[in-house]
Amino acid sequence: MKKLIWLIIIVVIGIVVYNHFITPLSEEEQKVKVLEDEFNSAIKDFHQAERSAGISGMDTTADLDDAIDKVKLVKEKLEELKEKLTSESARERADKLKNSINKFLEGIGDFK
Repeated sequence: MKKLIWLIIIVVIGIVVYNHFITPLSEEEQKVKVLEDEFNSAIKDFHQAERSAGISGMDTTADLDDAIDKVKLVKEKLEELKEKLTSESARERADKLKNSINKFLEGIGDFK
């Protein structure tokens, strides 16, 4: 009986891992993923500029502005892409990205 329970647990874990990590993304989801990566890169650049300003005291306004411009560009690309998305999972992913972008832009209101 214990072996059967362990077998069921292992199968369930295997299914969850496969569905979450191994299932390939659709073409639309891949396009959203590219924008997610661009957004994450811009956020990384923004935080790096903040750290540089804090450590060295140098003016990194241009670096901050560049990162913000990258985020705004991603937002524009996302809006264009969202109009073309047909997959529900891609739309959900795009909505999550849009929310993240909006939160970021609201949070940096004093940098604009």
